[in-house]
Amino acid sequence: MTADRGLCGAYNTSVIRAAEAEIRDHAQLGHEYELAVVGRKAEGYFRFRNYDIREVHTGFSDNPSYEDAR
Repeated sequence: MTADRGLCGAYNTSVIRAAEAEIRDHAQLGHEYELAVVGRKAEGYFRFRNYDIREVHTGFSDNPSYEDAR
């Protein structure tokens, strides 16, 4: 889960690095993966690098509701 805009760059970078490390660890074990990304920063990053994206959720981080989180 990342931001839609770049106002929290260190957070976005940390989340993306952690996700890549998990994907790498699972790949070394021979496991498949699919990503469900939240936020335009994650979507742009993983889409540009041709990761397998199953779901994308963006455009609600300015005023998130309980329904958005659910």
